[in-house]
Amino acid sequence: MRITVLQLDPIRPLQRLGHQIIADCFGGDVSVGLASQNKKGHRTAVADRSRSHRPSPRPLILEPVVVESHHDAVVSLPPGAQLLGSSAHCPIQAMWLDPIVSVQFSPECAPDVAGQWAARSNYDATTVAHDLSRHVDRLTHTGDTLATGSLHAPQVWR
Repeated sequence: MRITVLQLDPIRPLQRLGHQIIADCFGGDVSVGLASQNKKGHRTAVADRSRSHRPSPRPLILEPVVVESHHDAVVSLPPGAQLLGSSAHCPIQAMWLDPIVSVQFSPECAPDVAGQWAARSNYDATTVAHDLSRHVDRLTHTGDTLATGSLHAPQVWR
């Protein structure tokens, strides 16, 4: 594996894909093939408001609906990381390891794409896409809020 290190703006949190890789690289634990991650479709996550000094997208989504389609999960935080959100099936949905914000779920995913992912794993694509379509407004709100938070990070998360 080759890792490229970039010089980044120290006040702008990073919010991109790579939740499991970030956790693993910084000393957290990742489980591959975790049985509790076997369901495809939507989840309701819960934001962790127990820490007053951590980043928070504006406006904060206390119970975002998120898309998941994987069997891997971060099972313990890296040293120094703080929990931002969790769900019944995934205790570490989001974490902050200053300046990095990472999420387990797929905020960029539309219902039809999730259906395609499900079909590749021998799930019923129509059922998954239909389930997510019922929550499309909340899924879009979650993705938009994360994107807005990323754009306004220097003001919101400093």
